[in-house]
Amino acid sequence: MDKNKNKNKDKAINLIGNPQKSQEVTAQMEQKEWKSNIWKLNLYQLFANFFMITGVLVPFFTEWGKISFFEAMCIQSYFMIMVLVFEIPCGAIADHTSRKFSLVIGGLSGACAAIIYSSYPSIIVFLIGETFFAFSMASISGTDQALLYDTLRKIGKKDEISKKMGNIQSFRLIGVGVSAPIGSIVAEFISLQMTMRLTMIPLIFATLIAIIIKEPNGELRKEEKENYYKIVKSGLIELKKNKKLKILGFELILIESLVFFMIWMYQPHLTRFHVPIGYFGIIALIMTISQVIFTKLLSYLDMKLKKKSAFTKSYTFTIGTLLIVLGFMRLLPGVLLLIILISGLGLSRNMLFIKGINSQIETDNRATVLSTINMFGSILHALFYPLFALILTWNFDAIYFLLGIIIITSVVLSQIKNEYL
Repeated sequence: MDKNKNKNKDKAINLIGNPQKSQEVTAQMEQKEWKSNIWKLNLYQLFANFFMITGVLVPFFTEWGKISFFEAMCIQSYFMIMVLVFEIPCGAIADHTSRKFSLVIGGLSGACAAIIYSSYPSIIVFLIGETFFAFSMASISGTDQALLYDTLRKIGKKDEISKKMGNIQSFRLIGVGVSAPIGSIVAEFISLQMTMRLTMIPLIFATLIAIIIKEPNGELRKEEKENYYKIVKSGLIELKKNKKLKILGFELILIESLVFFMIWMYQPHLTRFHVPIGYFGIIALIMTISQVIFTKLLSYLDMKLKKKSAFTKSYTFTIGTLLIVLGFMRLLPGVLLLIILISGLGLSRNMLFIKGINSQIETDNRATVLSTINMFGSILHALFYPLFALILTWNFDAIYFLLGIIIITSVVLSQIKNEYL
């Protein structure tokens, strides 16, 4: 004990007597704190996306909620409109107050949404719950990416944004994937209502993790902060004046909005083959594993590809082609394989755009601009959901043909160039 005390005293004396050494130790400790943000963000996304309801979304609405698939899609359209309403304000809060605070309120809002949603089967209650979920999504959307980018900038590794975002996205997908079969088991043996209610627990864990994150934009002086109107306007102006950013943002959100509908289609599709809901979560887990694999692959390829533009177009064309093939498929094994491939390819595609988009944005407005891009994505979601639901109720297979044709057409008309990515 005495020897340890003497050693500590000697270290303290050496540091006091050597200011340069003291500065080095302080810098190392600060670097360690910044680096800890990375694993904290990974865990935050794991818990914030631990949605046990994912594997039984459609049965939750149609069986417990007693509403039609079209009504469920209208609720989701409302959700996207509310995300649109909250997106830029939440991005502005993150940029000009605290990104850490934005993640905290995102977790708390999500936990409240799960409690409200599971309280009573009513469209009005569902709409209130979706409002809280929308605020949660808008608070987190773009903020995590902006926080990561500025953290990497602090430690001199901003070129690793694609790789680190790939890791974060993998944790996000692990959260979705692992929670889905758990939710299916809860739905099968307890109730669909309990599946939603239990979702609040991991969201509370996410909130606690956000509290211990180190704030990256805390150096902003208050006198430099702009008023809210200027903040919102700056995000729109930067997107408008930057042609490369505009092209990248549009081509990202268009395909993402189209492919994301697969999350809603696969469950009623499998019902046509009389697959029990207890298996939905397992299938959702496999879909998520597929996304994780493709996400890791793309984050690796991002540093290696020389003709990234051609690769992105070929990648997107493949997604469109597989959707058309799915419209013809009548064998359950083939349907399952195509659903897994399409979700894996389509929902990991954003990895090809992260570096290009971030390199085009001024640091101070990063979360605001990313939120602006996401805002336009919400508009597409809000427009597509009810329309696709109507087509699906008319002709199930036609929706796959439509999605595939739109995606292939977007490839033909694509303006992406290598220098943009």
